[in-house]
Amino acid sequence: MRPPARVRPSLERGLPYSTHPGATRLLHRMQRCGTGDWNGHFTCRTPGCDECRGRYIGKQRRAALARFADASNDDLAMVTIVVGATGWIDEVADLVTAFRKDLRNVVDGLRRSHRRWRSVEFLMWLETDAFASEDYVLLGSDKQAQLGPMAPLILNPRAPVWIVTFHGIVRLNGLEPQQIRQELERKWGGAKRVDVAPFAPEKTERANLGDIINYALKHQCRTHLGAAEERWPDEWIAEYFAFLHEWSRGFQKLKVSVGRQRMCGVGIEADGGLGVVVHDQLVDSEHDVDELDVDPLPFSCSFSVFDNYYY
Repeated sequence: MRPPARVRPSLERGLPYSTHPGATRLLHRMQRCGTGDWNGHFTCRTPGCDECRGRYIGKQRRAALARFADASNDDLAMVTIVVGATGWIDEVADLVTAFRKDLRNVVDGLRRSHRRWRSVEFLMWLETDAFASEDYVLLGSDKQAQLGPMAPLILNPRAPVWIVTFHGIVRLNGLEPQQIRQELERKWGGAKRVDVAPFAPEKTERANLGDIINYALKHQCRTHLGAAEERWPDEWIAEYFAFLHEWSRGFQKLKVSVGRQRMCGVGIEADGGLGVVVHDQLVDSEHDVDELDVDPLPFSCSFSVFDNYYY
């Protein structure tokens, strides 16, 4: 994968002219990153900052390695879901919120009818693509197929079209990738909107997890037009990251997590005391609730290039 271009230079050019209400606040916060505030340890913790995003990728990598430490390549797969598209940046938040709820509902429904799904889990991150409406005919065939019937409803000549996608990891728990895909397609139907691909067998689990996390959080800010590609205009980059910083409060809403469920036997004896197990109750695992990705103060500054792996 090509190393992602740095985002910050585009933001520094585009934010002063952006009409987004959060643009000025984001610019000021990024300008303080790595400066003398907090005794030189202030970090802006915004997705538009290349250094802070690098630290976030490293944190997500370490957490994923711990979470899936007991899994082999055969137990895991990469999952991609194209959630939807919109011509209005604020509607990205609505699409993400709906996806978070829908994924939980889909998994909960399957767990009620299929016991094997009770140990299936998802860990996914937001990626947003964008293209100009007049460039729709130049998009690759796969991207046109993914948009399908959504495209005529969202084309807006005054603004870019934002495509909301989630990439991540699914624990299969003995199911085949095709079985997972078929169940997800019942909710997110349409050509090529859902993909579930096995881990590369020639790589270690650690390498596969790192590749997927880097891919999901790459933020390349490029539009692929068939065999060609274009960098987003500075004003698109400024609008997107100003929105993302205000809505996501840093990195807090970029991740969707559905953990495994464990069985807990409970029951009531005839005299009212706890005793003989009469039924099983599903109890959420520690991964079901998304944690807030907030680091304790003081923060340590690092100026590593963010597309590398972090440990």
